[in-house]
Amino acid sequence: MVSSEVAGYGQYRELLERLLDSPLRLVGYAVFLFALPRVLPIGIGTQIAILGLFALAFNLLFGYSGLLSFGHALFLGTGAYGAALLVVHLDGPPVAAILLAVLVFEGAIALVTGLLSLRLGGVYFSMITLAFAQFFYELSFTVDGLTGGSDGLLGVYRPSLFGAGLVDLADADNFYTLVALLVLLVLGFSFLLTRSTFGRALVAVRENEERTTALGVNTYRVKLIIFVISGMLAGMAGALQGLYIRFVSPDILFWATSGDAVLNTLVGGMHTLFGPIVGTLFLHWMEDTFFATSPGAWNVLLGAVFVFFVLFARSGIVGQLRSLLRRVADWADRREAETTSIAAESDD
Repeated sequence: MVSSEVAGYGQYRELLERLLDSPLRLVGYAVFLFALPRVLPIGIGTQIAILGLFALAFNLLFGYSGLLSFGHALFLGTGAYGAALLVVHLDGPPVAAILLAVLVFEGAIALVTGLLSLRLGGVYFSMITLAFAQFFYELSFTVDGLTGGSDGLLGVYRPSLFGAGLVDLADADNFYTLVALLVLLVLGFSFLLTRSTFGRALVAVRENEERTTALGVNTYRVKLIIFVISGMLAGMAGALQGLYIRFVSPDILFWATSGDAVLNTLVGGMHTLFGPIVGTLFLHWMEDTFFATSPGAWNVLLGAVFVFFVLFARSGIVGQLRSLLRRVADWADRREAETTSIAAESDD
């Protein structure tokens, strides 16, 4: 009888690996996103999609290049304020124009922030990004004539998508559809990015920056590019958040908001594309379903969840599911090899 250990990849394992690395996964993501408001209340589904986009933007920086930012709330918050101010003071330009303006604005902020903070590494990088976010948090109270200060920015509404009232985004279903389409677009972009030469350079920087530099790669430029991309996408999530809740307060710039992105990414799976969205779904659903009236108890449980995933499931929910599927595929390959061997011996 053949040993239960089968060398190399069997057909089931090879098929699984192809499926996991196939662009067809985007179809599954689309089914998930458009089924979400059918399972959960549309308000919760919209929040999960927006905050999942924020975590996805953070994960491009942290999960793929190894740069841990404690200040990503800077981009979420300034994106929210930017979109809200355009609506309030410019009499509601089309949402498409707002998102484009926010992307350009966030790109400029991320470029300046990255040029300064990426000169440092490790914990120093994490702390200076936190300092930038906290600076803007305090600034939002100081320029209260623009931001509304501690009262927040009121009077935000959702204009139509392209103007002329063509798509009414005041309708909850229409707004969720816009958010889901943007999340899918970002997922597709991220899929192509992480599988490009630039994506491989990101992973190389994460694994061994010194060796990558020795190979002739300008690691500072690679990190700056992904920092700017991550900041722009986080800003887009902020713009959607501001338009969704129709109100922006300084709390969106607070360090705890950055912490939420870290937790969502770790729980969902930091080296995967869809992991941050799954982590956001899991934590947001848990909090909203069981602890809506008990924030203290939720914070205690959240700490326990964080410790569990760091110590026992570092690959996150998606990573654990992938490992389980690979073990099942390996088991199926071994069973087929044993069956084939038994049949061959019987013929002899």
